[in-house]
Parts: sequence; C-alpha cells; structure tokens
Amino acid sequence: MKTAFYMHRIQHLTVAEIAQRLGSSEQTIRNQINTALRKIRVHWHTVPFLLLCFLY
Repeated sequence: MKTAFYMHRIQHLTVAEIAQRLGSSEQTIRNQINTALRKIRVHWHTVPFLLLCFLY
C-alpha cells in the first residue's frame, strides 16, 4: 500500500504503470491508494506529522 501510494503521489505514475511494475491488477492498486488516503485522513487530526512519516 505504501509503495503504491508513493509511486502514484510522489513519482506521478499512472495506476496502470504501477500495476504493471508491482504485478497487481489496476483495481488492487486503486484500492490500495484509496485505503492509504483514508488512513491518512482518519489519523490526520490525531497525528499531524503522519503524512511526513508515511512518505519517508
């Protein structure tokens, strides 16, 4: 999930490119990115630096 999020948001790869590189389906990658975003949103109020920790 972390890898898919990083590749999409930081490296600006498309879902198709990420799926091909990781050997997963495009829907799996979409689900992983959405789950990562959901977790960031939920924890954003309690841990403001979560995004920085998540990316590094």
